Amino acid sequence: MSFVKDLQRAHKERAQPRARQRYGLLEKKKDYKLRARDYKKKQAVLKNLRVKAANRNPDEFYFKMIKSKTVGGVHTRTRRGKRRTQTQMVNMKTQDMMYYVAARQTEKKALTFRPENYFNTLPELVDRRFNRPTLEQLQSEELFTTPVVAGQTAAIASSRKRQYSELKQRMQREKSLAQVVEKVSSKRQVMMSKGAGVKKMKVEDSKGNVKTLFKWKKVRSK
Repeated sequence: MSFVKDLQRAHKERAQPRARQRYGLLEKKKDYKLRARDYKKKQAVLKNLRVKAANRNPDEFYFKMIKSKTVGGVHTRTRRGKRRTQTQMVNMKTQDMMYYVAARQTEKKALTFRPENYFNTLPELVDRRFNRPTLEQLQSEELFTTPVVAGQTAAIASSRKRQYSELKQRMQREKSLAQVVEKVSSKRQVMMSKGAGVKKMKVEDSKGNVKTLFKWKKVRSK
């Protein structure tokens, strides 16, 4: 079969005549089929839209009809409602700053809280909700006769590891909240000054992190 194919004549496609070379390559049958299918597909879409528009209820109403419009053939949503004033924006920034300050104070208080001092016991016994002896009870002779429970050392080590992990997470949260408070406070001060005499700068620290700083113009006090 392959031998017969080799003997067949190789038909070459006809090229564009020289007089029509300015029109580009000569369109072949496969090119026409692609163009025809695309044209029929678009005509079907237009036909469906015409039928949908003809069968539309003239009394139908959607709120989006009055809240959006077309700009250059693209649907855009119009902004409705009153714009916030400068005082309202400053008050919102103040509320945000107070919230972050309160959250930071909570984390700082949790970092300074020592449950072993509060319960007057050893750090290894803090997680105990029952049979939590105090330091005075531990120093008495009665507790020295109590046998050591098997696996108590591993439990104490696990508890200490969990406490260290929680302490590390709280320190990271306190640090991130401090940065947020600083940013919100700077934005609030810029809004209060209405941008007058404020210069925005980008400073790179030793670690390569870029920070945004605001510099206010010096005003002579009367």
